[in-house]
Amino acid sequence: MKAVVWEGLRQEVSINSAVSGAFSKRGARETAYMLQPGGPQPMDPQSMMDTLVAILAGDRVVAVVQATGSNFIVNVQDVDGDGVDELLLDGSLLTFGVLMTSARLLHLSGRELKTMHDFGGVYEGGCGNGHSMGNRAGVLRDAPPGKDGKPAFRVDVYGAPCRPDGTNPHLEDYKPLPGHQIT
Repeated sequence: MKAVVWEGLRQEVSINSAVSGAFSKRGARETAYMLQPGGPQPMDPQSMMDTLVAILAGDRVVAVVQATGSNFIVNVQDVDGDGVDELLLDGSLLTFGVLMTSARLLHLSGRELKTMHDFGGVYEGGCGNGHSMGNRAGVLRDAPPGKDGKPAFRVDVYGAPCRPDGTNPHLEDYKPLPGHQIT
């Protein structure tokens, strides 16, 4: 049945990621697939090249929705406690040798993906390729709920210089950068 999802695209696609969860209703046993024409590749969030999230329950297609500007499903979790899982999607852009990544937390509403939280930039790296700007990476964290009781989030930013040989820093090289944002 999965071929039906792909047939409608009328082009070859790559499955960039697949995750299991309950995306349409509490207790559902579903799989969400991130589909991208031509295979995984960095893309501009304003790109006209669309990726799709296809959600299937066994052989039944639950939803196929556009996820423009996203490359991968990186995490699944029920962050608001309603029994339905949300999807954390990332989108990457490689420009002039610098990799920039953004993240969005989405939930399925009917046959549409709705943004629960847009984290904006969460990674920027420019080691190698003649760059020595270092890397900045965001750690996504839950914050205390807002006045409305809905989940809240924050991004703690860490940074590290490139290694002396021009390669990416090691994990232990990263230090907190209070007050910084990744744009």
